[in-house]
Amino acid sequence: MARLLPTVLVLVLLAGTAAAFAVTERLKLEPAPLAVGQGVRVFSPVCGCETRRAELPVRVRAAGRLSVEIVRDDGETVRELLDRRVPAGRVLVAWDGRDEAGRVAPEGIYRPRVTLGAGRTFLLPTPLRLDVTPPPLTLVSARPRVLRRAGYYRYRRLVVRYRLGERARLTLHVGERARVGGRVVRRGGGHLDWWGRIDGRPAPPGRYAVTLVAVDVAGNRSQAGPVTVRVRP
Repeated sequence: MARLLPTVLVLVLLAGTAAAFAVTERLKLEPAPLAVGQGVRVFSPVCGCETRRAELPVRVRAAGRLSVEIVRDDGETVRELLDRRVPAGRVLVAWDGRDEAGRVAPEGIYRPRVTLGAGRTFLLPTPLRLDVTPPPLTLVSARPRVLRRAGYYRYRRLVVRYRLGERARLTLHVGERARVGGRVVRRGGGHLDWWGRIDGRPAPPGRYAVTLVAVDVAGNRSQAGPVTVRVRP
């Protein structure tokens, strides 16, 4: 009998290990109670644009009470966004960047904290960046200030040089109709060229206001200029 004890203990240990492994694997196969989709993660509550609020599409597996609040890095609650019973499926949670008093929160990184049911709380690894600072933009030069509709090409092309402080979408506005650029460029120096055309045709003779406009990923807008350029026949 004494010889059987070590064998029995080994079998018990093996059985316990196998049961724990089975439970662990079963938990891995269970669908997550909460899934977070893609949404607006970098936003500016003062831009008056499509990215004026952060959007967080949440999908819950089962109906129940759902609470969502925005917290700072230190865990302090900035704003409670939702606290009610929701059906299973997709719930769109949005934050306008303001605290409980209606004031715009300071710039920085915030995170959503979600509570399901009676107390299953998750700090989502989904940073929301609040940014209200326009991108630094400088119009360095615009030459020549007088363009000709024909002749040597150097006098038919306006070269606008700029310096940009952060990655942004940059556009050159000429008058009310002509647009040049409109693509995202990295920080630093560069130039945009206008070949004196509007809607594919030579611009009529006259004076045109030329302005640089930069819009960052959060939607903040900067403007440099205008400068006046004359188009001669």
